[in-house]
Amino acid sequence: MILLTLVVVGLLQPPPASAGPPASWRIIGGAATTITTHPHQVGLVFASASSAFQGQYCGGSILDARHVATAAHCVESPGPDGLSLYPGDLRVFAGAAQLSASVPGQARLVDVTKVSFSPDWEPATNRNDVAVLELAADIAGPGADPDADDVALAATSDEALLTANAPLTTSGWGTTSTSGATSPDDLHAVGVKGVSDDDCNDPGSYDGAIDPANMVCAADVGKDSCQGDSGGPLVSGAPGSWKLVGIVSWGSGCALASFPGVYTRVTAPSVNAFLANRASLPNRPALTGTAAAVTGTARVGGTLTCAHGAASPAGVTLEYLWGRSTPDTVIPGATASTYVPVAADQGRALFCRVQARNAGGYAERFSPDSATVSASEAPPSPSPTPTPSPDPQPTATPTPVSPPPSQPAPSVATPAPVATVVVDRTPPAGRLLRRSCTRGTCTLTVRLTDAQSTVPLRRVTARTATKVRRRCGPPTRRRTCLRTETRSAAVVLTARDTYHIGARRLRRGAAYTITILATDSSGNTRALRYRARTKRR
Repeated sequence: MILLTLVVVGLLQPPPASAGPPASWRIIGGAATTITTHPHQVGLVFASASSAFQGQYCGGSILDARHVATAAHCVESPGPDGLSLYPGDLRVFAGAAQLSASVPGQARLVDVTKVSFSPDWEPATNRNDVAVLELAADIAGPGADPDADDVALAATSDEALLTANAPLTTSGWGTTSTSGATSPDDLHAVGVKGVSDDDCNDPGSYDGAIDPANMVCAADVGKDSCQGDSGGPLVSGAPGSWKLVGIVSWGSGCALASFPGVYTRVTAPSVNAFLANRASLPNRPALTGTAAAVTGTARVGGTLTCAHGAASPAGVTLEYLWGRSTPDTVIPGATASTYVPVAADQGRALFCRVQARNAGGYAERFSPDSATVSASEAPPSPSPTPTPSPDPQPTATPTPVSPPPSQPAPSVATPAPVATVVVDRTPPAGRLLRRSCTRGTCTLTVRLTDAQSTVPLRRVTARTATKVRRRCGPPTRRRTCLRTETRSAAVVLTARDTYHIGARRLRRGAAYTITILATDSSGNTRALRYRARTKRR
């Protein structure tokens, strides 16, 4: 198993209600551009945000008047801390280069009526990281915003556009430095070059984690897309004749020399067919409830049931798996809603997963571990009935039998070994390497590893918290209250597995708790908390 613990492009947690733009990394090494140069560019905005400037978290590309292409991980992030976004959860911003040009209710923020992502998307490997949004109103064309326009979809025969050193362009909104300190309002774009599959899979780079049939790498010195650009376009050509050849998917850090940006390959047959069939895609399935549950008697020979909430819309397929915990492994062949524990389950706790699936994606729920499986209850042995002793009979002398002629032993087919499928329910581990504080800043260096993962960490975020005294109560009865003050902190990958956490604008001489949330590709999250105190002088 390849241990590759990096940071994935895509910051998917909603911004605080009172904050400015989300604290996420975006286009690196580029420059501000105009919407007329990139009329296909859109931003995905949380519907709960007060403006596009405050709520933009991913990018996308206009495919036609009613459909937008983006990344699957922009609408689905599995696990207890992940996101499952549905039509009412997001809007699409289009037709302007400045995010501040729109607020809810204006024409440039369009409601979403359908969310679909590839049912073949694999969060653990990032294959088929593609999604389509259907809109409530025309986003381009007659009667729509004149500054929004669609982009031509590259065909499966356009592989020549993705060769090594081929000129490409990616765009998006957000910070323009690897420190994550600057979040511009303007759309930015940067020119990058195609990177060969061999170079991207080199042991000093992604070491085999890139699937050339489904992904493409692109970068240049000091130039890259990064967090917050997820789902946005990688295009070939020039203004007025752009072709969409990739979708911002994932990568290690921002503009690191050995780690190019990784994009969903639009020319891949599975991706291309999904985008071409966008008008007929159903809405992604939904499952009510936050978790499944194992019901029944946890005993060898008993019957267990994977119970869960209702699925919608009608016509979705329900798929199940059963597994044993510690370590978490899938039980081969256990794919029904019920399961009868066998001897191999004795002494182990079991869990189940239900997945509602259709052509527009899936929704899944895992159960907590069941009670430990006990031994079967043996039926009581009947009392033997005494029988009278028969009269003794003379013992017959056996007649010798000639041995049969020698025959070759019958060949017995050796059953093929059954692969053990490991289910990753183990969160990443962390270790503090260094901590230092000044009067207004604190920096931490932390090593984050995920022993069960073969792909980068999906998300790493950090926040600071401190207690402050403030005046509170009505004007006639003022008193002093203790309140918790929180701030986001910048997260930068500085080397493999090593992250730099930078917290600024802190109070002098104050004690802080710095919380780091590390989430792997399977949605397992580890919260790491460290104490720090700023200096008074």
